[in-house]
Amino acid sequence: AFGPSLNDHFPPLVVSSVSCAEQAGNLEEVLRRLAEHYENLAETEGKVKAALVYPIFIIILSVLIITAMIFVVLPSFKPILAEIDGELPLLTRLLFGLSDSLGWLIAAIVLGLLIAAGFLRQNQQLISRLLIKQHFFAREETINFCRTLGSLLEGGVPLLPALAATIPVCQNHFFRQG
Repeated sequence: AFGPSLNDHFPPLVVSSVSCAEQAGNLEEVLRRLAEHYENLAETEGKVKAALVYPIFIIILSVLIITAMIFVVLPSFKPILAEIDGELPLLTRLLFGLSDSLGWLIAAIVLGLLIAAGFLRQNQQLISRLLIKQHFFAREETINFCRTLGSLLEGGVPLLPALAATIPVCQNHFFRQG
């Protein structure tokens, strides 16, 4: 039994696929299919990561520009506007207040992000339930499930063992439960 000995070193898909292939007598074909599957998966992940680079760059650049405006540009206008006789508009006063207390705001945002990360970690099932309703996540899970099942079936693994081997591949808890 070669399959169970792989438990500590390979993902559940590989372990269960190899076990099924050993029983069906087509280990070579299933290993070839697994190699193709993981190559396609790596290619898709690379494309997704490459597609996310530009939006992340734009977000970071925007945050840097806004920070520079709040810390550099706004304070330079403060002495000029202080010389004007009369009260400044509400929005202007709010922006000056923001630039004066931005240190506290940044600390509050970081603290909020840490609390949100803790909440997400504790309530992963709730978050999964919310996210699975979104088309993208459901579609991605479905595609991964079908690709994996198809690879096993084309490799000659019978349907029920192939389904049993494919279920652990699903990353979402609700997909694994059916």
